[in-house]
Amino acid sequence: MLIVAALLAVLGLTVLLIAFLSGHRTPLPRPKRPQLLWGSGAALLIAAGGVGLAPSFLDYQACESACETALLGKSAGDEGSMPNMDKEYRSCVKSSKKHRTEELIKQSQQDPPLIKTSEIDGLLAAAEPDIQATCRDLLIDRCVVSCYGTGL
Repeated sequence: MLIVAALLAVLGLTVLLIAFLSGHRTPLPRPKRPQLLWGSGAALLIAAGGVGLAPSFLDYQACESACETALLGKSAGDEGSMPNMDKEYRSCVKSSKKHRTEELIKQSQQDPPLIKTSEIDGLLAAAEPDIQATCRDLLIDRCVVSCYGTGL
């Protein structure tokens, strides 16, 4: 695929060079519509970039899909295809809840308390979906980076 991208880029540069030279005093005939040469040369260069990036984009999508399946595609009671990710997820949620609880306790102990001590449990329950989503996204991103870097 990389060879095709390189050939498209060389062809595009050649067409652009011909378009440039034909507009000046050279033995090349002047085109009736120079926009077609300029446009086709630019289109070939853009196509070369797209063809060159397509394989890496597809590899990245495959890694992302595999990581989402490993973390999210588990049924009840199943450890998933990557038990280490499940442990990291639970650890992330636990530490995030602990950190959030400490923040709420500090806010309730300030001189003018920002929240009441009785509201801490309700605020933690309301923040739990956000904590879980953040941990899930963090682990998926970490998995994708390691997968894409190693080419698994």
